[in-house]
Amino acid sequence: MAGNEGERPPSHLSEETRRLLSQMAAEQADATGSTNILELTGDSVFEIMGLGTSKDPSYPRRLTFESEPWSLELEVTDSGTRRSLDGSLRGGQPGQVITVRLAEASMQATLDQHAKFHLPDVAPGAMSLTWETPEHGHFETGWVSI
Repeated sequence: MAGNEGERPPSHLSEETRRLLSQMAAEQADATGSTNILELTGDSVFEIMGLGTSKDPSYPRRLTFESEPWSLELEVTDSGTRRSLDGSLRGGQPGQVITVRLAEASMQATLDQHAKFHLPDVAPGAMSLTWETPEHGHFETGWVSI
Protein backbone atom coordinates (compact mmCIF):
# COMPACT_ATOMS: atom_id res chain seq x y z
CA MET A 1 0.00 0.00 0.00
CA ALA A 2 1.49 3.34 -0.97
CA GLY A 3 0.41 6.61 0.55
CA ASN A 4 1.08 9.49 2.86
CA GLU A 5 -0.68 8.38 6.03
CA GLY A 6 2.45 6.82 7.58
CA GLU A 7 4.53 9.86 6.75
CA ARG A 8 2.71 12.11 9.23
CA PRO A 9 4.15 12.07 12.75
CA PRO A 10 1.86 11.91 15.79
CA SER A 11 -0.02 15.14 16.53
CA HIS A 12 1.08 15.38 20.19
CA LEU A 13 4.61 16.39 19.14
CA SER A 14 5.79 19.98 19.01
CA GLU A 15 5.18 21.83 15.75
CA GLU A 16 8.94 22.00 15.02
CA THR A 17 9.36 18.25 15.61
CA ARG A 18 6.36 17.44 13.38
CA ARG A 19 7.77 19.69 10.65
CA LEU A 20 11.19 18.01 10.87
CA LEU A 21 9.72 14.48 10.81
CA SER A 22 7.47 15.32 7.86
CA GLN A 23 10.42 16.80 5.99
CA MET A 24 12.49 13.67 6.65
CA ALA A 25 9.69 11.44 5.37
CA ALA A 26 9.24 13.57 2.24
CA GLU A 27 12.97 13.50 1.50
CA GLN A 28 13.03 9.72 1.95
CA ALA A 29 10.04 9.26 -0.37
CA ASP A 30 11.63 11.55 -2.99
CA ALA A 31 14.91 9.62 -2.79
CA THR A 32 13.36 6.18 -3.19
CA GLY A 33 10.17 6.78 -5.13
CA SER A 34 7.14 4.86 -3.94
CA THR A 35 6.86 4.11 -0.23
CA ASN A 36 4.96 1.13 1.14
CA ILE A 37 3.41 1.76 4.56
CA LEU A 38 2.94 -0.92 7.22
CA GLU A 39 0.02 0.01 9.45
CA LEU A 40 -0.04 -0.53 13.21
CA THR A 41 -2.41 -3.48 13.66
CA GLY A 42 -1.65 -4.42 17.26
CA ASP A 43 -0.50 -2.59 20.39
CA SER A 44 -0.47 -4.32 23.77
CA VAL A 45 -0.96 -0.98 25.57
CA PHE A 46 -4.44 -0.73 24.08
CA GLU A 47 -5.18 -4.32 25.00
CA ILE A 48 -4.11 -3.71 28.62
CA MET A 49 -6.06 -0.46 28.82
CA GLY A 50 -9.09 -2.18 27.31
CA LEU A 51 -9.11 -4.59 30.24
CA GLY A 52 -9.30 -1.68 32.65
CA THR A 53 -5.84 -2.23 34.15
CA SER A 54 -3.13 0.39 34.47
CA LYS A 55 -0.10 0.36 32.22
CA ASP A 56 2.92 -1.19 33.91
CA PRO A 57 6.07 0.43 32.41
CA SER A 58 8.15 -2.66 33.17
CA TYR A 59 5.83 -4.83 31.10
CA PRO A 60 7.15 -5.27 27.54
CA ARG A 61 4.99 -3.45 25.00
CA ARG A 62 4.24 -5.46 21.88
CA LEU A 63 3.59 -3.70 18.57
CA THR A 64 2.60 -5.30 15.26
CA PHE A 65 2.82 -3.53 11.88
CA GLU A 66 1.45 -5.24 8.77
CA SER A 67 1.09 -4.88 5.03
CA GLU A 68 1.23 -7.99 2.87
CA PRO A 69 3.61 -9.72 2.55
CA TRP A 70 5.37 -8.07 5.51
CA SER A 71 4.76 -8.28 9.24
CA LEU A 72 6.95 -6.55 11.80
CA GLU A 73 6.67 -7.67 15.43
CA LEU A 74 8.31 -5.31 17.89
CA GLU A 75 8.78 -5.65 21.63
CA VAL A 76 9.61 -2.43 23.49
CA THR A 77 11.00 -2.73 27.01
CA ASP A 78 11.12 0.28 29.30
CA SER A 79 14.51 0.55 30.99
CA GLY A 80 14.12 3.81 32.89
CA THR A 81 14.92 6.75 30.65
CA ARG A 82 15.69 4.55 27.62
CA ARG A 83 13.99 1.76 25.66
CA SER A 84 15.16 -1.60 24.35
CA LEU A 85 13.77 -2.86 21.02
CA ASP A 86 13.54 -6.49 19.93
CA GLY A 87 12.09 -7.00 16.48
CA SER A 88 11.24 -9.72 14.01
CA LEU A 89 10.48 -9.05 10.32
CA ARG A 90 8.44 -11.72 8.51
CA GLY A 91 9.77 -11.64 4.95
CA GLY A 92 13.10 -10.16 6.02
CA GLN A 93 16.46 -11.60 4.98
CA PRO A 94 19.60 -12.10 7.09
CA GLY A 95 21.87 -9.09 6.74
CA GLN A 96 19.02 -6.76 5.80
CA VAL A 97 19.31 -3.34 7.48
CA ILE A 98 16.41 -1.79 9.42
CA THR A 99 16.57 1.94 10.20
CA VAL A 100 14.85 3.24 13.32
CA ARG A 101 13.93 6.89 12.77
CA LEU A 102 13.57 9.03 15.86
CA ALA A 103 12.72 12.71 16.26
CA GLU A 104 16.35 13.80 16.51
CA ALA A 105 18.39 10.88 15.17
CA SER A 106 18.25 7.51 13.52
CA MET A 107 19.95 4.19 14.22
CA GLN A 108 20.35 0.98 12.30
CA ALA A 109 20.09 -2.70 13.10
CA THR A 110 20.95 -5.71 10.95
CA LEU A 111 18.65 -8.73 10.77
CA ASP A 112 20.21 -11.96 12.04
CA GLN A 113 19.77 -15.43 10.49
CA HIS A 114 16.21 -15.57 11.93
CA ALA A 115 15.24 -12.10 10.57
CA LYS A 116 15.40 -10.65 14.10
CA PHE A 117 17.18 -7.61 15.52
CA HIS A 118 17.95 -6.02 18.88
CA LEU A 119 18.65 -2.40 19.82
CA PRO A 120 19.42 -2.05 23.54
CA ASP A 121 19.56 1.75 23.93
CA VAL A 122 16.83 3.79 22.21
CA ALA A 123 15.54 7.20 23.27
CA PRO A 124 11.82 7.33 24.07
CA GLY A 125 9.54 9.36 21.81
CA ALA A 126 8.18 9.17 18.26
CA MET A 127 9.61 6.35 16.17
CA SER A 128 9.20 4.82 12.71
CA LEU A 129 11.10 1.93 11.13
CA THR A 130 12.20 1.72 7.49
CA TRP A 131 13.93 -0.75 5.15
CA GLU A 132 14.40 -1.38 1.46
CA THR A 133 14.44 -4.39 -0.80
CA PRO A 134 15.73 -4.46 -4.37
CA GLU A 135 12.58 -6.30 -5.50
CA HIS A 136 9.88 -4.30 -3.71
CA GLY A 137 11.31 -0.86 -2.89
CA HIS A 138 11.04 1.20 0.29
CA PHE A 139 8.96 0.17 3.32
CA GLU A 140 8.19 2.02 6.51
CA THR A 141 5.97 1.75 9.53
CA GLY A 142 3.64 4.46 10.68
CA TRP A 143 4.90 6.69 13.51
CA VAL A 144 4.34 5.49 17.07
CA SER A 145 5.39 6.88 20.42
CA ILE A 146 7.49 4.58 22.61
